[in-house]
Amino acid sequence: MHRIPALLLALASAGASADDACSGFFWDMKDELAAMATTASGLAANTNIQQAGAPLQLGKHYVVTLAPETQVAFIVPPGRPAKDTAPQGGILYFDVRKSGRYRFSLDTGHWLDVIDSGEKILDGSTAKVLESVGHDSAEGCAAIHKVVAFDLEVGTTYRVHLSGRAAPRVNLVVTRGDPTDSEMN
Repeated sequence: MHRIPALLLALASAGASADDACSGFFWDMKDELAAMATTASGLAANTNIQQAGAPLQLGKHYVVTLAPETQVAFIVPPGRPAKDTAPQGGILYFDVRKSGRYRFSLDTGHWLDVIDSGEKILDGSTAKVLESVGHDSAEGCAAIHKVVAFDLEVGTTYRVHLSGRAAPRVNLVVTRGDPTDSEMN
């Protein structure tokens, strides 16, 4: 008879532990965590820059299906070598409607590059990999493994490259950032 209350207490404690783990971010992540808690829209990442793709929408939760990196023609090579032996990757697009800081939150350890294609958008000769202005993580948070912030300019369609890890799917959300995002955790 005492087993049911003990089970309920254990389940409640597990939920509290997950919430506690996600409270370990340096940045205020309530918008990103709320978005990650919504139903995700499926999206297949592109494997080359000639493929048309719908741009990511601000604040929308996506589950992105990736392809083997050997099948992905990135506009520039990934910024970091793969950490897994059979890495998955892909190319996404993000249109900026208002200049400012943006956060890309992922539930995996995939490397994320944001690329400004420049004037020659299809050949990569004018492409520039942007430096992030900050990053954050909270150990044990299952909803968000990491978040990376970039300063982006209005009127530009950026390429977002995911690479380096074996997970075939990534939960992702893009949100507006904050000027304090440059403070590293």
